[in-house]
Amino acid sequence: MTKLFAASRKTGPASAWIYGEPRVDDLLGDPVVTSLLRRDGLTGADVRAAVALGKERLSPTTPKERQAA
Repeated sequence: MTKLFAASRKTGPASAWIYGEPRVDDLLGDPVVTSLLRRDGLTGADVRAAVALGKERLSPTTPKERQAA
């Protein structure tokens, strides 16, 4: 188990992920992720579109209701 005080020191690029999820841009900038996407015939735009669709589906309101607000 990682102790909080041990994880609070910056040790490298991944240390920002200790307390939360990485941003999509961070993931898409990872060479392993880009290699996997390329292998599967996908692009960063495909991932961003999937994330946007998921956010929309999980939203408690419809796009029309958000525009009216």
